[in-house]
Amino acid sequence: MFGTTLLLLAAAQFTITLSAPSPFKAESADVASLERRLNLGLVLHDSNGVPTTIIVSVPPASDPTPAPANLPANIPAGGVPKEGGEAKPKEGGEAKPKEGGEGEKKEEEEKKTRANGVMGTPFQLKGNNELQAISFVGSAGVGSMEIEYQNIDGRTLTVTENKTPGAAPLGFKLIDPSSYVVALAEGSSNITRQQIDYVTLDEALKAQNLSAVQTGKLCRDTNAFVVSSALGEQEFEADENESVLKTSNIVREWALFVPA
Repeated sequence: MFGTTLLLLAAAQFTITLSAPSPFKAESADVASLERRLNLGLVLHDSNGVPTTIIVSVPPASDPTPAPANLPANIPAGGVPKEGGEAKPKEGGEAKPKEGGEGEKKEEEEKKTRANGVMGTPFQLKGNNELQAISFVGSAGVGSMEIEYQNIDGRTLTVTENKTPGAAPLGFKLIDPSSYVVALAEGSSNITRQQIDYVTLDEALKAQNLSAVQTGKLCRDTNAFVVSSALGEQEFEADENESVLKTSNIVREWALFVPA
C-alpha cells in the first residue's frame, strides 16, 4: 500500500490525495470537457512507464436536481426564476379604446341642445358655452340648414332664405334650389364654435353619393358662389346625410353644391 498524490488543474487549482493499493504512479490530470458534465482525464503510468487514462465524469453544479418534497409545484428545482425569464403580462389588462372618435362624438351629440328656427325670425342663442344646433328648413323641403353655436355669451341669429341665389361655382350645381343668408346681430368675432351643417331630407338625394358635397359662400362682388378649403374644414357624415363646414365666420350667404 502506498499513497499517490494527484494535482488537478481546472478553473481553480486544488490537490486531491488518493490512497490506492496500486503500483500505478499518477503524473497529470486535465479537464476534458465542461459543456454539460465535467470530464476529468487522469493519465497514470505504471512502473514500466506504460500510460493508462482514466476518465472521471463529474456533474456540474447547475445540472437540474429533483425538487425537494416541500417545494411548491410551480417553482422549479433551481429556485425562483431570475428576472427577465418568463414574460409578465403588462399592467392595465385589455387595451383601452382610443380617446375621441365615435365615443366622443356620441357624447357631444347627447349634450347638444336642438331647436327649430323660423326663416326670417331672430333666434336668441344661449351663452354659458352650451352647444346648440338650430335647424331651418327651406321651402323646397330638400334639406335643413343647421347652425351650430357655442360660446360664453349669447348672440341673436337670423337665417333668411333666398330663392334666387347667385351663380354656382364652375363645375358644380345646387342640390337645394335656395341659398341661406346667416346673420348675427352682435357679430361673429370671438365665438368659441360656429359651424354650418346641412342635413339632406329629400329621399331621392339620400340615395345618391353626397360625400362630395361642398358648402359654397357667395362672393358679393361677382354674385357667384365660391367653394374653397379656405372657407373652413369640410366634412360629410354619411350616417346622418349631413354636410359639415367648420368655419371661423358663419355670417354670409351660403348654398350647397355637388359636382355637375
